[in-house]
This record gives sequence, structure tokens and C-alpha cells, in this order.
Amino acid sequence: MELGVPKGKLYMVEYDPAWAEEDRRVVELLRGVMTDAVDIIHGGSTSIPGMFSKPIIDIYIAVNELDDVLQYVDALEALGIHYAGEVVPENRDFYMDDPVTGYRTHHIHALRYESPRWARYQRIFSYLRAEPRVRDAYTLLKRSFLLMYEDHPEKYGPAKRVFMDDLEEAAEEWTKQQG
Repeated sequence: MELGVPKGKLYMVEYDPAWAEEDRRVVELLRGVMTDAVDIIHGGSTSIPGMFSKPIIDIYIAVNELDDVLQYVDALEALGIHYAGEVVPENRDFYMDDPVTGYRTHHIHALRYESPRWARYQRIFSYLRAEPRVRDAYTLLKRSFLLMYEDHPEKYGPAKRVFMDDLEEAAEEWTKQQG
């Protein structure tokens, strides 16, 4: 299993089923420490079978209050899970690096369970898993951006913003149709 992205590069690989097992391993570590978590899930592109992705595992932790996670920082640090603070507004973020390569291998996002962001992530991940055409369209976009921005990873996020806005709208409509 390949995990991690070299610094200063936009790097993506084909879906690897071993990512699911790695996710389970880290989720169990987190559950063993963060006993107040409402939910802990594997999200992001590595959680979508068939998705072309940066080989970085994204894990999302739902908590009642964001500051609840602060009591776990030392215990998580002992497991190699480092606290990054509030990288994204209304999140508390953590990460893991490969001890050999130094590459970032995991992004761990704690957010409020009752937040619109938690609901949005749930909708998008479910929609991508359920709709292969949408997943394939996203994969094609990622492949083209990899060609364009391999040496400029900072341009990747802004470049895919319009697609992500459309994806979010479509996921919301799909969720309503599901009942």
C-alpha cells in the first residue's frame, strides 16, 4: 500500500483497497482515545472505491464541541497523531506522517456533529459512492489537474472549486431524493 505525498508535488494514484484497512486501524486507535467522539469515519477520495486520489487517508471525527478534542492532544501525540490546530475554520485538525519518508499520510479532521459541514461531508461521500458516473467525472478532472499542476499543488484546490460547488449541490439534491 502506498501512502503519502511528496512535499511540493501534486501526486495521485489509483484506488487501493488496502486504504480501507488502514482506515480501520487508525479509526480504532482514535476510538480508543477519543471516547467522547459521536462518530469517526473514513472520508475523502481514499474512501471511495475506484476513485483516483492523493494517497492520504482522511478521517473525520464528529464531536459535540470542538474544544472537546483538546483533552486528547497528548494521548494522540503519543500515538504519532499530531495536533495542527484550526487549519480550517470550525475544525480541529490532526495529521500523521510516515516516519521514514516524512510524507503526510493522514489528515484527521474533528468537527461538530451538528454542523452543516459534517452533514455536507456525509452527503458528498455517500453520493460519490452511489453514483459511479459522478465518481468517474471527478476522477477525469483530477487526472487533468494532475497533468497541469503536478509541480504547483497549491493551484489544485482553487482549480477544482467550481466542480466541488456543483458536486455539493448535486449531492444535496440526491440526498433529498433518497428520503
